[in-house]
Amino acid sequence: MKKLIVSMCLTLSGVGMSAAFAQTTAAAVASPESALTLEQAMRLALENNIALRLARREIDAQSGALLQAGARPNPDFSVTQEDFRRDSRTTTAQLTQPIELAGKRGYRIEAAAAAQRVATLDAQSSEVAIRSEVIARYFETLAATELVTLASETAKIAEETHIAAKRRVQAGKVSPVDEGRAEIAANNASIELATAQAALTRTRARLAQSLGIADTTLPGTLQGNLETLPRLPALSSLSNALDSTPTVQSASEEIVRRTALSRLESAQRVPDVSVTLGLKRVTDSGRTDNQAVVGLSIPLPIFDTRRGASMEAAQRAEMARDAYAGVRQQQQAALLSANAEFVSTREASLRLRDQILPQAQSAYDATRRGFLLGKFGFLDVLDAQRTLAQARSQYINAVANVYNAYAAVSVAVGGTVDGVALLSPEVVTQPFVQ
Repeated sequence: MKKLIVSMCLTLSGVGMSAAFAQTTAAAVASPESALTLEQAMRLALENNIALRLARREIDAQSGALLQAGARPNPDFSVTQEDFRRDSRTTTAQLTQPIELAGKRGYRIEAAAAAQRVATLDAQSSEVAIRSEVIARYFETLAATELVTLASETAKIAEETHIAAKRRVQAGKVSPVDEGRAEIAANNASIELATAQAALTRTRARLAQSLGIADTTLPGTLQGNLETLPRLPALSSLSNALDSTPTVQSASEEIVRRTALSRLESAQRVPDVSVTLGLKRVTDSGRTDNQAVVGLSIPLPIFDTRRGASMEAAQRAEMARDAYAGVRQQQQAALLSANAEFVSTREASLRLRDQILPQAQSAYDATRRGFLLGKFGFLDVLDAQRTLAQARSQYINAVANVYNAYAAVSVAVGGTVDGVALLSPEVVTQPFVQ
């Protein structure tokens, strides 16, 4: 009878470990209605993110700046009266219109238009960063949830194994040392479960922060799975997309803006003229005479030639060119690093899934059968269980790292390659096919 109980317990352990893997490779969704999808998570993040909201307001602000940049100078109207006596006073009314020369207005418009494009590109960069963060946090939380499920199943199996070992000791079949080892394994499994639960709490807090919501309002489950690994285009296609990323384009537009401001400062050295038209009404001894008034004024750039401002603007234009080169190099380095991480973690995940996990499962099954036949010791069974659990845990973590690297690569290329939006929920859940 006791042998039958032990056999059933160990069989249950094998079934439980297989069930644990089945559960840890799919999202634990209580009900589809309450589960949070990746699309819903992205929508929440885009709606609640303060930085993106500010970036969009900056676009509106730059639209106003562009409108103002095209405004022409206002005319001045003045009235001058000499002598207040009715029979000998002179009244002069005149209108003065400043006229900008050297294309100052055009340079202002060019600089303002470039600033508006920079604001638009910066908003796009913010959106790409938000989508990337949501993907990383979402799958990080999904993996943490599955690790809790795996740790819970492992703790259950360890406790059942401990009970089986205790019964075998009572039956005199094994040494009490085996019971102590089983008890240690059960305690370690309980600690690992508590650790996994704490990690899940932290990842859920990070996900809620990314979505701009409170931890308490975050749905209890995520509707997703870690079964399918994402794929990316070839590195050559990713590299070709660098110049079209919002970050690089923003740096390029900054060159345009700074160049326009430099030309504007050079044009400021050319004085503007003011044309005056008016009417002078002269009253002398009761006789009134009207006279036309025409004037032209030109400032004399004797003391302030704006030479220093022109030099400063020219240097800032050169700085913008240097900054563009730096941004381009930084994006290239980020792409290469993230792509290397993606390739390595994806290969590791495939190897774990296709080679190591089946081998660990086969080794555990063989050890369990051999233990029942008396060919292996109890310690061998514990080691096989531990090895299988560790392999499954490594696989889950590796898949989460794949999605994290995928998000990093997508940010480096601006989220789009050859017209494919890498950070859209549809593409993430249905990987890119080369």
